[in-house]
Amino acid sequence: MASYLVIVLGCPNLTDSLQDYDKAVAFTKLVFGDLSPTETSAVLTLVFDADPIGLTVSDIEVTRATKGELSGSGTSRHLSISDITALNGEQITVRISDPPGLTIITPIRGLR
Repeated sequence: MASYLVIVLGCPNLTDSLQDYDKAVAFTKLVFGDLSPTETSAVLTLVFDADPIGLTVSDIEVTRATKGELSGSGTSRHLSISDITALNGEQITVRISDPPGLTIITPIRGLR
């Protein structure tokens, strides 16, 4: 039986409108390339609609993998992960907490 790596992401704030928040940045996309079930490391690209100023690696929680460095600028951030342990359809979960002074929202309902 093949093993599959599934990545699920979430933010604490789900809304239909950025107008609900004074200083909000929308988390719009996660790009993770072609990961095979045998991969033990990867780089995830997190895409926002504006620069998430103040976002640090400590604002990101990852399960079933070890988070590494966060790099990038502007609307894209790159998070390295290693020691991936998700097998047989288990999920790697990426959750983003709000950095001080900024609210990260997920305006797309399928992207939680």
